[in-house]
Amino acid sequence: MTTWLLEQGVDLQYGAPKPQVWPDALMVCGDRAAHTWRINVTDGGRAANLGGCTAMAYFVRNDGATVPLTCTIAGGTVQATLAQACYVFEGDLTGVMRLSMPQNGLLTLSVLRFRVRKETTDSFVDPEQIIPSLDELLAKISACEAAATAANTATSSANTAASAATSVTAAANAAASAANTAAAGAQAEAKKFSAIAVEVKTLPPSAEATGSAAQTASKTTFSFGIPASNLAYATFKIDSRNHLIMTSPEGFSNIGFAINRKTGHLEVQINA
Repeated sequence: MTTWLLEQGVDLQYGAPKPQVWPDALMVCGDRAAHTWRINVTDGGRAANLGGCTAMAYFVRNDGATVPLTCTIAGGTVQATLAQACYVFEGDLTGVMRLSMPQNGLLTLSVLRFRVRKETTDSFVDPEQIIPSLDELLAKISACEAAATAANTATSSANTAASAATSVTAAANAAASAANTAAAGAQAEAKKFSAIAVEVKTLPPSAEATGSAAQTASKTTFSFGIPASNLAYATFKIDSRNHLIMTSPEGFSNIGFAINRKTGHLEVQINA
């Protein structure tokens, strides 16, 4: 981009130049990024070491408002290109360029005064005119910087509060997730009892009773084994050969009957 170059030289060994009017800067209302203000900073004739430094340029318009611009630093050169807001009002435009050094050092490199006009003419400001009340101007710049610092502090506090709120939300979400997991487990356990089956089988009279339970994901089965009663009755009949036939119930095969040859009585025999 082609711009007017307003170039100065400042040597840190000889002090900052006095505030001055720049008569040759052609500035017209409606311009945009039309001028670049560049300062070549030296230290005893050699390019100054500006490592770790930052710089700001402040332009005070004729309406009293201040336009802050961030400068770029390359080697020992500091520069800023004027924004459109600098050309809005006709009249004086005062520029202040300040250098912020590590460990909070603050240095004003230069103060210039320009003239913004409504149209191009051959009439420029008097080059002998000196900016009045430099202290008042620097006080305004300091107030602007203080306001920027306060805004940054407020932003930091807001970010901290937002971070804390995020942590609380995360903890609440974790608790809700744990509750949902517990509820799902309880539902799964309850589902096992939603379907219950009971199985019963008969065991021999001499057997011991049994009982067991088996669970699947959706069913619980109870199994019982119950011995048959020890009380049983045999039945008798005479077949076609005139034989006495005894029938005993299941589980009583070790019980038999026979006629005592001495007494002629029918007796019960239990085989071991």
